[in-house]
Amino acid sequence: RYLRSCTTVSMSCGDHPLVRNYKTVSMSCGDHPLVRNYKTVSMSCGDHPLVRNYKTVSMSFGDHPLVRNYKTVSMSFGDHPLVRNYKTVSMSFGDHPLVRNYKTVSMSFGDHPLVRNYKTVSVSFGDHPLVRNYKTVSMSFGDHPLVRNYKTVSVSFGDHPLVRNYKTVSMSFGDINWPESMTLIVFTNSNLRQDFDKK
Repeated sequence: RYLRSCTTVSMSCGDHPLVRNYKTVSMSCGDHPLVRNYKTVSMSCGDHPLVRNYKTVSMSFGDHPLVRNYKTVSMSFGDHPLVRNYKTVSMSFGDHPLVRNYKTVSMSFGDHPLVRNYKTVSVSFGDHPLVRNYKTVSMSFGDHPLVRNYKTVSVSFGDHPLVRNYKTVSMSFGDINWPESMTLIVFTNSNLRQDFDKK
């Protein structure tokens, strides 16, 4: 009765070479007053060489008064050699009075040799009085050998009083050495994702 109409889908794997210690993938939802239409998808991995200390990927949303239409997607990593000090990737949005239609995507890195001084990638937009129709995409790099002197890529536009009809696209960089696999992912208001690579 507490999880009326609760549905779950789960998958677990054993010690296959590709998924050794891969734990579980699950989904659950139900109409309990506290979690009505509250849905979650989570994945956790163990200490497989490819994902050692890979912690979790989760998504939750629902119409609880405190989180009505508040949606979040988060990912965190541990200290695996490939992602040491890789901190977090998160997305949140919804119509809560404090974040009505305020959407943001952010990524931050630490001091891993492959991403040392790689600072942040962010996207924010919405009609909150402070950011009505103000949209921006920004990226900044540090002095990593692969992106030395690569400064910033930004796009902003909208009718906010401070930027009404002001549209700009700018890019500046120095002696960057693009790796074959470098990809730029652009998130847009229409949920369209475009991948740009070296080609």
